[in-house]
Amino acid sequence: MQRLVMALSLALVVLGLYSFQVRGRPDPDLIDLAVRATVYAWPTPAPQVIEVTRVVEVMRVVEVMATPSPTTTPSPTATPSPTVTPPPTVTPLPTDTPTSVAVAPTADA
Repeated sequence: MQRLVMALSLALVVLGLYSFQVRGRPDPDLIDLAVRATVYAWPTPAPQVIEVTRVVEVMRVVEVMATPSPTTTPSPTATPSPTVTPPPTVTPLPTDTPTSVAVAPTADA
């Protein structure tokens, strides 16, 4: 008798697990509808009017200074005259005896 009850209980458990497995995922449209309905049903706080008053105190400090006495304008000075420097003189190189680079004397010879 105990074996029969145990077998029937095991059969019911297997049948229940099978029925949960056969069901598919719920419809995504239904999930979307449930989420939108939940969000719409949330209570929102009532708008509150807040009045803000700002008191600003402006203080301006003005310092009066003595007016400066005008200075005398300096008298114009003589402008220096430009001087002309003569161009440098160029001495021509001697061209009477050309030397080759190969036979040029070296400093350590």
